Amino acid sequence: ALLALRRAARITTRFLVRDAFAFNRWGVLQPGGTPESAARQRAEFVANLDDADYALCARGLANCSIRLYEAISLGRIPLFVNTRCVLPYEWLVNWRSVCVCVDENELPHIADILRDDHARFTPSEFATRQRLARELFERWIRPEGFFAELHRHFPRAVSAVRA
Repeated sequence: ALLALRRAARITTRFLVRDAFAFNRWGVLQPGGTPESAARQRAEFVANLDDADYALCARGLANCSIRLYEAISLGRIPLFVNTRCVLPYEWLVNWRSVCVCVDENELPHIADILRDDHARFTPSEFATRQRLARELFERWIRPEGFFAELHRHFPRAVSAVRA
């Protein structure tokens, strides 16, 4: 996805590509890392994301994308690589209203999908879409919103047990 987007015409990328992440998968600093270098990397990442219109959101070690939540927390539009993951409240939230979704088998066409999606919006409509992304984060994802809506899971869980 990175290479396809970098090579694409009419798409400007600002990917921060590092040899290693400051932390390992358990959140512990990598050997040779310092709290200062980790804080610097994080600040660079957040500044880069905040300056972007879109954020490439692909899975990590698990079948989920933490960057998806980071992107919508800043009101950025996720360019979400769908690996058949389960999104929070997906039976209630129209994730496609705030994401550009690209299935794994569509990765060779990711640039075209992004350009086509972007062309559907006026600048004002795009700004509204970004606000909707932030609102989705506030209502459904941040801890206060997530737990306020958690009760919506229970009828589904009871139905699944009865089935």
